[in-house]
Amino acid sequence: MIKRRNLPVLQSCFIPVVSFFTAILIRIFWLGKIEGLENIPASPCIIISNHASYLDFLLLGYVLKRKSGKKFRFWAKTKVVKHSLWKTYSKLYNSIEVNVNFRKLNELSAQAIQNGECVCIFPEGQRTRNGTIQSFKSGYLRLAASSGIEVVPAFLENTYLAWPAHNFLPKFRKCHVRFYPSIPVEKNISETMLDELNIRIMKKYGQYAEQTRNHSRSYNVDTKTN
Repeated sequence: MIKRRNLPVLQSCFIPVVSFFTAILIRIFWLGKIEGLENIPASPCIIISNHASYLDFLLLGYVLKRKSGKKFRFWAKTKVVKHSLWKTYSKLYNSIEVNVNFRKLNELSAQAIQNGECVCIFPEGQRTRNGTIQSFKSGYLRLAASSGIEVVPAFLENTYLAWPAHNFLPKFRKCHVRFYPSIPVEKNISETMLDELNIRIMKKYGQYAEQTRNHSRSYNVDTKTN
């Protein structure tokens, strides 16, 4: 019988083991090309990505942890942080919980940036259900503007085909991770300028999707703002 006092020790060993075997699975079954790592600045930044699958979280985390050497934290919804499976990965990536307490979210994110960490955000807020990129919520830009740091767009290709939201289990399909040139964000820009920048970034994702047309099913982009 495992004594309660031994649980913290077991948990501290469990997460590195999960990380090790997850990395092996990702390399074998899902990780394809990685491009544009040089576009991630040495200084803290916001890294954003399209969101089509649970694989997005794993692939982006793997690449940043194993290939870029960057310190980072994810924004993750409460249901992910408390999920029986995904809570382990939330701990692995030291995720910041996204709930109704936006003040605490911003404080923890600002603290991470001050500590030299990148903050990874999926601006759509949830996985697409049909392969279409959804409209971007602007919280990522507000965070960038509060510190005047850069936003680095990442595009994940094939993750929708590998593990769409309506499938219980993933398929084995190589997925590609691309990082594009960073986008500067002025400190404390106006709401109007912030909304305009959000639309421009969404249109860039339309261009990124177009570039992948010959490799996989292309994305459509909803350019409505929230």
